[in-house]
Amino acid sequence: MDAQEQNNQPVASSPVDSPSVESPPVESPPVESPPVESMSFEDALGELERLVKALEGGTVMLDKAVAYYERGMQLSKHCQKQLADAKGRIDKVRLESGKAVGLESFTSEPSS
Repeated sequence: MDAQEQNNQPVASSPVDSPSVESPPVESPPVESPPVESMSFEDALGELERLVKALEGGTVMLDKAVAYYERGMQLSKHCQKQLADAKGRIDKVRLESGKAVGLESFTSEPSS
């Protein structure tokens, strides 16, 4: 018998063995998630946030955690692509002598 058992105190289990009682339940992502490519930016970001919250909660079993991570990476890449596409569509004002003279497509590369 160890010291905790002798004092009639429960033996604490490791966080890997059982879910934490103190943590509120985390909403799981839908089992049948839509294909990432068809998702809007807002929907993909929302699902990514739910996945991260579930993983940070530490109560997800290993196989499910790996699946969440893989899905999260797909969602992250999709969101990054959508942001890059949106950035490419932004027009910026072309200035000459401090006056707006027109619009040109936004590019992150300096013009020659």
